[in-house]
Amino acid sequence: MVESTGGKPARPSFSAPSKEAGCDACFSLLGAKTGRSQEEVTCSMKSEKAGKGCGQGAMACVRNRYRHGSAAVVQGTCKTFAMRLINVAVELESGGTLASEAISEQGSTAAESSGSPPSSFSGRTEHRGYQAPKEDPQKGKWKILVKTSKDSPVPKEIKATIVIYGSEGKSNDIILSSNNPAFVSFLPGARDEFLVDAGDVGDVYKIRVSCDELTGFEGWHFKSIHMEELHTGKELNFDCNCWLSLSLEDTVMVKEFPLLTEGRKPLQVNQYLVSVHTGDAWGAETYSNVYITLYGERGDTGVRKLHRSLVEGQKFQRNKVDSFLLEAVSLGHLKKVVVGHDGEGYGAGMYLKLVTVQESERSNTEWVFPCFKWLDEHIGARSTVCKLKSVGERLVSGPVQLEFSGVWFLTLSGSEVGNRESPVQLALNIYGDKGYKKLRLHVTGQTMQLKEELADVGTIYKVSVSSKPDYIKQSWKLNTVLMENPGARLEMRLDFNCWFKDNAYNCIELPALYPKQDPPPVVEYTVHVYTGDVRNAGFSGNVYLCLRGDRGDTKKRWLTKSSSDQKTFTRGQVDVFKVEAVHLGKINRLVIGHKDQNKDDWFLDKVIVTEGEMPTTQHIFVHNDWIDKHPKKKGFCEVTILAEEPTEIWPNPMKESEAMKKQQWGMWVKATLVPDRMANLFVIVFGTEGKSPLIEVENLEDKPFQINTGDIGEVLKVSFICKSSGLEKRIKLEKLRMKDSVTKQELGFHTTDRWLFEETGSDSVTELAAVRPDRPPLRDVFYSVKVYTGDLPAAGTDASIFITLFGETGNTCKRTLTNPNSPLILEKGQVNVFRLRAIDLGTPNRVVIGHTSDGYGAGWYLDRVTVQEVAEKDAEFVFPCQQWLDSGTGDRWTERELRLLGKVNRSNRLVTADPQGYWDVYVVTGDISVSGADSEVTLEVCCEKGTCPLLILPIASLTPGHTYKSSVQVDHKLGTISKVRLQMEESRNGKTWYCHEVKLQHRTTKECFEFPFFQVIGHPEESTVLELPVIMTSSDFLTVKVHRHCHHWKFRRIRN
Repeated sequence: MVESTGGKPARPSFSAPSKEAGCDACFSLLGAKTGRSQEEVTCSMKSEKAGKGCGQGAMACVRNRYRHGSAAVVQGTCKTFAMRLINVAVELESGGTLASEAISEQGSTAAESSGSPPSSFSGRTEHRGYQAPKEDPQKGKWKILVKTSKDSPVPKEIKATIVIYGSEGKSNDIILSSNNPAFVSFLPGARDEFLVDAGDVGDVYKIRVSCDELTGFEGWHFKSIHMEELHTGKELNFDCNCWLSLSLEDTVMVKEFPLLTEGRKPLQVNQYLVSVHTGDAWGAETYSNVYITLYGERGDTGVRKLHRSLVEGQKFQRNKVDSFLLEAVSLGHLKKVVVGHDGEGYGAGMYLKLVTVQESERSNTEWVFPCFKWLDEHIGARSTVCKLKSVGERLVSGPVQLEFSGVWFLTLSGSEVGNRESPVQLALNIYGDKGYKKLRLHVTGQTMQLKEELADVGTIYKVSVSSKPDYIKQSWKLNTVLMENPGARLEMRLDFNCWFKDNAYNCIELPALYPKQDPPPVVEYTVHVYTGDVRNAGFSGNVYLCLRGDRGDTKKRWLTKSSSDQKTFTRGQVDVFKVEAVHLGKINRLVIGHKDQNKDDWFLDKVIVTEGEMPTTQHIFVHNDWIDKHPKKKGFCEVTILAEEPTEIWPNPMKESEAMKKQQWGMWVKATLVPDRMANLFVIVFGTEGKSPLIEVENLEDKPFQINTGDIGEVLKVSFICKSSGLEKRIKLEKLRMKDSVTKQELGFHTTDRWLFEETGSDSVTELAAVRPDRPPLRDVFYSVKVYTGDLPAAGTDASIFITLFGETGNTCKRTLTNPNSPLILEKGQVNVFRLRAIDLGTPNRVVIGHTSDGYGAGWYLDRVTVQEVAEKDAEFVFPCQQWLDSGTGDRWTERELRLLGKVNRSNRLVTADPQGYWDVYVVTGDISVSGADSEVTLEVCCEKGTCPLLILPIASLTPGHTYKSSVQVDHKLGTISKVRLQMEESRNGKTWYCHEVKLQHRTTKECFEFPFFQVIGHPEESTVLELPVIMTSSDFLTVKVHRHCHHWKFRRIRN
């Protein structure tokens, strides 16, 4: 018999919970809820202010046990209690299976490092202090027999995994492998037996079997799987008879099988049709591998890679819908999906509009999961994974017209009502383009049916359900609202899944779902309410707000939750609130008021509203006055404020206005010595206003093909990119030419003695500068990149390192740092020097560097990176890091963006002991749209023993592209200059200022210090103070540490 635990140990014995930091509050809170369902416990914990902290403490407690990898991982926590702790913590902290999987992964890592395999947690809630009885050591253990078909190929390399699903949960991923490395599993016709520990999953109803996409994997044909539980002797059979292979037409690497029970019909196996809708934003496409997980009433599908689209053409392109078949045992009603990508390939970021899922290709309804977000490590939430909740089901096809007269039937479904004598009173609002209708609901049971004439509403575009404290005396959960119009043969089911709690305000909106039409997104608006700084300005009553845009309004929303722990609406205070609503379009006004219970007066200064998690503009509503003391409606005081023109609060790299029309170019590429198995070639065109998307090179035979660059301004350069590895890419370039299809402008490029990806084929990017008749082209530059590995234990790595340099004229695209003479190994305390060829970037202002996490111990501690031109020895640019790039340490990032700290000018003589005298000061404002300032900006020159007199910069001099000149006197008592500080008062109009550079030059000695800020100041979410240090050498400098909450930067001197 081949024995294997599949990476899982024998079950240990469990004792009572230990008292670690943060556990007591969790135990007491969970103990107080004993006897209630998991859903009720989770809801109750969410409703209590301490619940959030408690959940985080619980999660931290469990993580700490895993991280240390000791016996305390499991022995310090009651098994069943720990599972409950994890479940509640997951729901509170991040929700769903992802967090559980993350904990499982941490457990595996910690256990491996300690020499012990991880344990699985499962079970029900127990009272605090509960002593778990001794369990049968065989409980949860299974003997699995796998039969391989005779026509299955002899496995060169195979990694098979099984997941077992039951009524109480699911097992971890269990690897089916032998403890004996010399033993080969899954030979043709073989019967392999494995002993695994799945944990207490309850009554098993399905299994999932998968294989990893390994290089030597040729396929696996297995016939059946037989399972026997050692504790009870219960036997289960799964009839499989299927192939897992990459060479098949559908690329099947994952299969699910329902349990076969005599006398019972097995669960249905569905071919889900998953459609991924890529957005119509600039750069929305991706060439990464995209993965998805579906979650429903009966478990999940596991992570599935979306291999082959049913739609022709390249997958996941801008404004394209790709459909995929995903086979799984029926999940029942779908609740959410988790979608993401691996970040591989150039321009991996993706703008995902929505995901739709049909139960089969023949199904007439589909679930809708809106996203309207970027899956990108550098934009918005800075994540490549997103959890999407279902907003409901809609018809796949239906009537074209959207105005439906006649009667609508509405069915509300929810939880049981505890006290039927006290019905739950809610308001159901139906919004249309001609008006809205408000329905009063008195809920007394799980379902409620209505029949309403809604012709006067017009085209329905959203539905909301709200509650008030005075009308709801018990909590009730609304699950769905089914809307049917039999006359138009139209129906939609909206998934609200929302608790309405007693004595609380609540309102939730969902868009109407029509066939073949994108529903408007549900947006989170952030509302900043500024109470004036005048005498008696504060207010102690209840405040409400209504936002209005060109696509509707939010109706009255009571502002009951602020991000501040202080008392709301006090003098001079800013209170922040979140309002979720179906997208309003362009916001043009708001109504704000209060219920005058205490006869207080309130002085409202202004309200600022931003939209979404990546706001680029803000809507400002200035009142600067008292709320009307003589209201028309008794007890209520309100005011309507018109919006000013939206102002840009941060440069938006993805903005695409109507004026930015696509630019059509013809391109000719001629190459010789082209290999037979040529790698895939792409180009990116860089301009003064941006860059084009990744464009495939259609031919190398001097035949014209059309490309769309978008409005990138004047073309500066073209980058050739190779995306394939392992293929021949050494190509001799003979010609490159571009011609504008509208203006007929032609651009040439110097191709003499140029090889794509160098003559040795060692590079992956080649850049050529555009040649114009009226100006010289940008220079071809060799950059010397020095990578300093830190001197900490295990700081080195042998993983592949990649880097992208950014400057004033674009970026170098992602480059892999290689050593042509030997394998690249970055050792502890070592400095590695690399040579990188690119078109002149101007002043480098940031670096993105990371590694592929390949190999054992891939984590890397990076101290800093310096960049200089090989031909220019005087100037070296310093980019400090001093952080781990490790998927298992710190913030777990393996890629970081490093900002420019300063420039080392090696031609400078050392700082004199007495720097007294006058220094000329040059302040350069960037030539971009947000550059100009409208509030006071000050500059301070800081020395070792004090600061020079404050220098106030005139507002009129801080205009885009302008250089302001002044001077400052340094007294000899202050010592040498150490840094400069810029500070800007907060703008009342929300404007910011972009500082390009500050330069100090001694009038007598001509000694010069340069401070390349390249940064916006005055942004409300960022610091209003910027500092940069004097750098004399690249190894002796002050690092910048950001303290965002107190809005200043702290320095620490580093000497090597």
